[in-house]
Amino acid sequence: MTLPSKPNSIFGRGFGRVAAFYLITIALAVLVRFLVPWLGHSALPLTMLTPAISATIMLGLVARDAGLRRALRDLGLSRLGTKAWTLAILAPLATMGAGVTVLWVSGLTGIADVNLGPALAIDLFVSLIVSILFAFGEEVGWRGYL
Repeated sequence: MTLPSKPNSIFGRGFGRVAAFYLITIALAVLVRFLVPWLGHSALPLTMLTPAISATIMLGLVARDAGLRRALRDLGLSRLGTKAWTLAILAPLATMGAGVTVLWVSGLTGIADVNLGPALAIDLFVSLIVSILFAFGEEVGWRGYL
């Protein structure tokens, strides 16, 4: 039996990369927080993009030689995974529908007769798109890179 020439670190091989990713992410989030007096509180959602920016920086530094295709694959962005979309869309809708049904049958809630018109539909659509984009930034960073 041969002994390894260098003992394995308790942190593993990628610890330095993970630590750098966290430090960049935290530094960017703190930077956004310091920009709030000038940009206003509407700038705070930008902190949701800091993990994606950090992942991009790390891939540019670490995986520069591997190429874009490999970098996207490492982030989990090489295929769409459409087989699970049906479940991913229907499961939350079914859960919310069941909750609303229980509340409605128990008499704890009702349907309000409020006519907000098309402005509400436009506002909800824009909010949905913006939320998806910001959430994507978090998912790419935290789940994709790490």
